[in-house]
Amino acid sequence: MSAVSDSPATPTVLERVTCIVESVFPFGVFVRLSDGSRGYIRRRELTLSGDVEPAQAVCEGQRIEAVVLSRTGGKTPELSVKAALPDPWSDFLRSHRVGDVVPVTVKRLFADGALVEIVPGVDGYVPLRELSAQDGASQAEDIVWPGDQSEAVIIHVDAADRRVLLSIRQWAHRIGAAETFLSALQKEEPTGSDQTPTNTSPVLRDPTSTPLNLPNPVLVVEDQEELRRSLVEWLLSLGCSAVGVCCGDEALQRCQGQPFSLALIDLDMPKVDGLSLLQELRRQGHGMAVAVMSGPELLSQHLSQLRALEVAAVFPKPLHQDEIYRFLRQLADGQPITLTDLPPEPTHQGVQDFQTLAGLLRSPQATSERLQEGLQRLVTDLRAHFGALFQVNLASRTVSVVAQAGALRLHSADLYGLIDSPVKDVVVEGGVLWENHVTAVQHRYRKLRDLFAFESCIGIPLEVSGRVEHALFLFGREPGAFSPYRLRDALAAATLFSAVLHGQELERRAQAVGAVLLSGQLASAFSHEVYNKITALDLQVTNARHRLRTGYAESALEESISSAREAIEQIAQTAAALKRTVEDFQRLARHSSVTSVDVNKAILAAKALVDPLALRQKTRVVLELAPNLPRCMGSSVRLQHVFLNLMLNAVQQMAHQPETKRVVRVVTSAASSNGREVVQARFSDTGPGIHRKLWEKIFSMGFTTRQEGSGLGLFISRSLVQSMGGRLVVESSLMQLGTTFLVELPAAAWPLPEPGGLG
Repeated sequence: MSAVSDSPATPTVLERVTCIVESVFPFGVFVRLSDGSRGYIRRRELTLSGDVEPAQAVCEGQRIEAVVLSRTGGKTPELSVKAALPDPWSDFLRSHRVGDVVPVTVKRLFADGALVEIVPGVDGYVPLRELSAQDGASQAEDIVWPGDQSEAVIIHVDAADRRVLLSIRQWAHRIGAAETFLSALQKEEPTGSDQTPTNTSPVLRDPTSTPLNLPNPVLVVEDQEELRRSLVEWLLSLGCSAVGVCCGDEALQRCQGQPFSLALIDLDMPKVDGLSLLQELRRQGHGMAVAVMSGPELLSQHLSQLRALEVAAVFPKPLHQDEIYRFLRQLADGQPITLTDLPPEPTHQGVQDFQTLAGLLRSPQATSERLQEGLQRLVTDLRAHFGALFQVNLASRTVSVVAQAGALRLHSADLYGLIDSPVKDVVVEGGVLWENHVTAVQHRYRKLRDLFAFESCIGIPLEVSGRVEHALFLFGREPGAFSPYRLRDALAAATLFSAVLHGQELERRAQAVGAVLLSGQLASAFSHEVYNKITALDLQVTNARHRLRTGYAESALEESISSAREAIEQIAQTAAALKRTVEDFQRLARHSSVTSVDVNKAILAAKALVDPLALRQKTRVVLELAPNLPRCMGSSVRLQHVFLNLMLNAVQQMAHQPETKRVVRVVTSAASSNGREVVQARFSDTGPGIHRKLWEKIFSMGFTTRQEGSGLGLFISRSLVQSMGGRLVVESSLMQLGTTFLVELPAAAWPLPEPGGLG
């Protein structure tokens, strides 16, 4: 191993003391001991983790326990908080062994690997070859950065030297192996599967040449009439007797009166769903073969249950006729058919003030909240009594308040006269106002002083997109409240406020094209919603050809023409249904009014759009939607846009992962946050992960980690969520193992800001 662990230092004098933090610096802290003397604690001695920013570990005035490391006459004694804490190694050795999986955080990178923290005070080392499931990386920084998080398997422990070797690679391979049960869903698609399914199988061109001889009929359980009727007719053309029913209750009644060789059941049905029907059939002792059909998410979600119920095959929609035919041929020939054995699923467990202000203004909150909280912080830091961010509209000669902080509150009626005050002057003239004795020039400030009493004032113009329409004002009650240093700090802060307002302007422009982006997404992905209808249409065309062909062969012209008319009528009905579906999507793309939104329904709608791409990428989209979620106020189209973008990103992030690892999981839940009820939706992938330093940057406009990315998707998605009073953040990202995005929205009972942007 080429790195030394940051293990707790052994103190030279085990003298435990209580002290109070006096001052905090980037390199360490000074403390005051109980005897009045001063002490010093180095940065690396503040925590078991070692190299932690002191300001994140302690604060001024905090009482802490420490151990004196040295007392040298005339010098400030050095102390250690780390040495005063229990040694974490004994607990680690007692509770962990080789083969265990532990969370790790990258601390430092080396030429041949990475030093990681397992728990504070216990470090480990991940060799370069064990950092990634993929080969080819020549250096550790190509895979992970300091601060990144992941999970790793313990592969060696040296208790004597306090060394631990770990492998992210082995854990990634374990997860991949646990996904092998997907093979039952990963059927080989015919060439051109991303286009409208066509009847290209030679077997299906002339199904009557090799009739399927099943001893009993096939029972088709499908609630969509056109698909059910088309399946039954197609089965009849193959030489199978077939019966179609629309629901589980009718299926149970049919099974009481006659035996069936096969039940072909749709899982997703109203009232009695397919899984419940299958369970009841088995409970009643019906031993016919069973195949199920549905969307890939339901099939994958229930596959272990389906295997336990002795299901012979699963068919993801859209259905491919050749897959079903091969299965029927095996069944007719008496070949044993079972689903692939399933392994157990894995279980998963002044500069400082400026930096603080910058952090507030860069937070993921809505722009109005960031401006409000940032202004409040600036008023506090500069010891002003009141602050306001004004916007001046010279055309209408009006002044409005974008944000305000301090004891006073301005209302619209108070702002009427400010168009003839220094507020307008600062905007029009573009100069900085700095006055510490307002009484001496009282006339100029009369309009402002009619609203509140003050003696000191700073006014700074804010340029946004090449125009000055905003001004930052700070007021103090006492003369001389703002020194040159406070003016300097106010000017520095003004640049931050300008940046936020500039971002808001760009956000508005980006959202203006959001409708176009959304319609493009819908146009490219809406085909999944019409899969059933396309499948039915394809089957109906096949059936019509078969009728005509067999009719001519039997010289029954009139009967053949009648049969053809019936088939054409079915095709026309399906085409009309297809047209209605397209019109529904067009209405959806146009409609974005604010209303009560069902988050689960928005997720289902988005998933229907992303499924075609997921199928082509051999990616499963698994839904775990909590029932009875509170509704949210907002736009269903905006929410669907957000969910669609997150799912598309997840699918694209996993493009280079092994097929068995490509899983998108969407989980919804209700929760309480800051005293209010919220709805949470988590979107998880099994992709390569996002470096922790990029968790916020990925939401910046124009930033993308993919060469083909636009850099707008996450930016627009966050702004749309914020427009509904919610937040969109990276909740977690484990390098080489996957990322989880969190969308959190307030329940409808809570007041929300006026939505804007996408219209």
